[in-house]
Amino acid sequence: DHAFAVLRICRERIAQVQDPDWTPKSSSIKLSMGQIFRHKKHGFRGVVVGCFESCPADQNWRDAYGPFERGTDQPFYRTLIDTKDRPRPFMALAAEENLIPLDEESVPVEHPLMGELFSGFEHGRHVLREELQAKYPDEL
Repeated sequence: DHAFAVLRICRERIAQVQDPDWTPKSSSIKLSMGQIFRHKKHGFRGVVVGCFESCPADQNWRDAYGPFERGTDQPFYRTLIDTKDRPRPFMALAAEENLIPLDEESVPVEHPLMGELFSGFEHGRHVLREELQAKYPDEL
């Protein structure tokens, strides 16, 4: 049964990359959805839930949260902040330069929105829900 599941996943992935509308994730984006990190400046943990090749925020946000050593032409990530570190649920936009990937984490991030995006926690990262795996094949 496991072998057939793997073959099904491979067949679906081939179909996705052959779709003329598909474009691969930029090689400049180092973190992926479900990856846990620690924020360099504030020390909280969080999980990546989206990414942008450059800062998507307006100048007011950039003025409030910058300056950024690498500027705004670097990857920025939409993140959920662990409620164990910040009790009120919080979603943040963060520059890649401020995120330290935690690849060997044994404790999942807690946030009320986790169940909407992730189905579990394996090998130090959160696992995207199946319907999101199909939408974001480069995040697997």
